Amino acid sequence: MTSLYNTWRPQTFTDVVGQEHIVRTLRNALARPDQLAHAYLFTGPRGTGKTTTARLLAKAVNCQQGMQPEPCDQCDHCLVIKRGAQLDLMIEIDGASNTGVDDIRDLREKVGRRPAEGRYKVYIIDEVHMLSTSAFNALLKTLEEPPPHVIFVLATTDPQKVPPTVLSRCQRFDFKPVATTDLVRHLRTVSQREELAVDDAALEFVARLATGSVRDALSLLDQAASFAGQTINVGHLQDMLGLSDQALVLSMADALLDGDLAAALTTLQTVSDRGADLREFGRQLVGFLRALLLAHSGVTTPAGLSLSQEEQESVRARSRRADLPALVRWLRLFTEADQGLRSSTVQPQLPLELAAVQALVAASDAAPAAAATPPSPATQPAPAAQPTPAPDSRQAADPEPARAETATPPAAASPSEPAAPQGDQSTPAPQVAAPSPAPAAPQPAERAAPAGDGPLSVAAVESRWPAIFQLLSRVKNGSSLVAVLRDTRVAAVHGDEVTLEGISTFHAGRLEKPENRMLTEKALQRVFDRPLRVRVVAKGAAERSVAAASPQRTDPVVRHALKTAFPGATIIEETADAAEPTTTPGQGERA
Repeated sequence: MTSLYNTWRPQTFTDVVGQEHIVRTLRNALARPDQLAHAYLFTGPRGTGKTTTARLLAKAVNCQQGMQPEPCDQCDHCLVIKRGAQLDLMIEIDGASNTGVDDIRDLREKVGRRPAEGRYKVYIIDEVHMLSTSAFNALLKTLEEPPPHVIFVLATTDPQKVPPTVLSRCQRFDFKPVATTDLVRHLRTVSQREELAVDDAALEFVARLATGSVRDALSLLDQAASFAGQTINVGHLQDMLGLSDQALVLSMADALLDGDLAAALTTLQTVSDRGADLREFGRQLVGFLRALLLAHSGVTTPAGLSLSQEEQESVRARSRRADLPALVRWLRLFTEADQGLRSSTVQPQLPLELAAVQALVAASDAAPAAAATPPSPATQPAPAAQPTPAPDSRQAADPEPARAETATPPAAASPSEPAAPQGDQSTPAPQVAAPSPAPAAPQPAERAAPAGDGPLSVAAVESRWPAIFQLLSRVKNGSSLVAVLRDTRVAAVHGDEVTLEGISTFHAGRLEKPENRMLTEKALQRVFDRPLRVRVVAKGAAERSVAAASPQRTDPVVRHALKTAFPGATIIEETADAAEPTTTPGQGERA
């Protein structure tokens, strides 16, 4: 039994589906033979009529009724070409299997011979992009100046692989995917002539699955007739192809729109329990999410969405609840899940479940993180004026120590030494005119302090760590950087410098790479809306640097002396030995 796509292969230009622009050009050229080209290049997706149109051109130029826009399809030449008999009127060459230079040399030897009957020899080289470079070079001269009785038709689905020297010697015709409405009309005609009872919904379903390929559409219809008999509906097609019910796709979309993770995972389990093809379900879901994206963006034309009337209503109703950034994220996640479904064998539905969790949990985590982010000083509203509190009795009795405390902050205390009680005012602070001391290294107690209007704190950076991971995961090679940052802690924040501590020298070295440092700094700048620099240390280095910081460096008297004795000088390096000089017994007086 002959397949439907061979039985219903077009035999005249009138029968060609969806390629009116090409048919019109060839008909005009056949009406005026002097406009015929010596070489044509037919490009386009599979099943759109490239080889069929090449055969029709061979019939038209060799028709015994004369060269005319339509072959008669009755004469001996037309019938021979229709049967595909390998005479010298039409020679088909498979470029995928005849790729060598020797095959093209053999062709060049035969090109010079005139056809025994007919006007032209039509050479049809299918999948021409598969020819080797040497074969293209051997064909080039003949293609440029063929004998007057030869016409070349090169057909390919990948014109980018055809050398430009060959492209420039051909008239190019681009075959486009056939519109869904044209496919439905053609399938309805074929069904009626084959006495098949196919409802309109099934015809639209087949046309959309064919994605513009007439051959694929007829093959699906032929397969459905073998599966269901003479009566075909959408349910038969879904059962035959292992597709999921559209209700499950809508249920999954509703779960995403409602942020209901449990409902999304339950739907995926139902799809798996029914034995449906998970990859096909993923493609159906991606197609529906794409329709939501288009509808939300204002594309409401049915042809643009390529959906049935009922599905268009579902899309329009749900697009009002959709969020554009969320749709983009979902499309990316479920498209990537399709790659995982190819190799997942232990738990086939796991890639889809992970995509659902990332789509919903990441969104729910981003909201609290955004709420915890302190507003920038530029956008934060000014605090309301507060009434000046009345001074207490202690401040009124002894105002001088209070002014001294405000003017000169005390020196930073060591973490191991307890701070002196504030009530002890026996030793007044020295009154020295000195610049404000540099900010000391943050103590562990600062981790719990919320970020305020002042300098950024360790707690503020750690609270936005998930948002930084999310930003980095979207860039190229960002996933490996996120894996390293997960084993990194925020050790300190000094002004616009964030110190990151890796768990080992290896992790610190990875973060020290210029490209990784740049990506991290850009993510920090995006999240906190301020320029920040990154300093990387290995585990334990941050504590060593804090312990090595000289207490005298923050002492106002020492800072004033350094400024007076060494104006314009900066401290390059400080060691623990320099900060705490040792003295041996008997040398204290000399020191």
